[in-house]
Amino acid sequence: MSNNEGSLFDAKVSELAAEKIEENAHESGTCSAKLGVPLDFSVAVHELLSRAESDPASAMKLLEMLAKDLRARTLPNRMLAGYVADAIEAAAAKPTTYQARALTDELHLTSQDRRPAHSWLEIGHAMHMLISEGSSQTKAKLEVAVEYHIDEGTALKYYKQYVAAKQRHDSIE
Repeated sequence: MSNNEGSLFDAKVSELAAEKIEENAHESGTCSAKLGVPLDFSVAVHELLSRAESDPASAMKLLEMLAKDLRARTLPNRMLAGYVADAIEAAAAKPTTYQARALTDELHLTSQDRRPAHSWLEIGHAMHMLISEGSSQTKAKLEVAVEYHIDEGTALKYYKQYVAAKQRHDSIE
């Protein structure tokens, strides 16, 4: 195969892959006509990623999801692909004798004795609901902090993340 034929082949493969991605996005309802790109946000992947750092079982579940996508010869979720690619790149940058351990650490498969991360989505939504029902931000922050056993500053940070994500979401519609 000449270089020109190889380039045409690569272009056709890329075109077919893009069509397949778009087709899958339309079938699963994850395509935004306004943006013209597939949006592959997965709540399951997001939740597992938020827990992976402190929960090796969640990290392993993410790898199982990736394996399922690879066996089905489908593209993995972008967040999941980014998680694994970042871990591989970080481990590859380490000296050879430390790479295996670095990879398991980067993938969060080894326990780091960290406190479980709370879901900013869940906490932000809870605070948003309290505020929309008439509570002040200060009172809502305190209630959520007590309910979820977190610092008031963390509750406020998660609420701000939630509001920003909600605004981005609303601007797409």
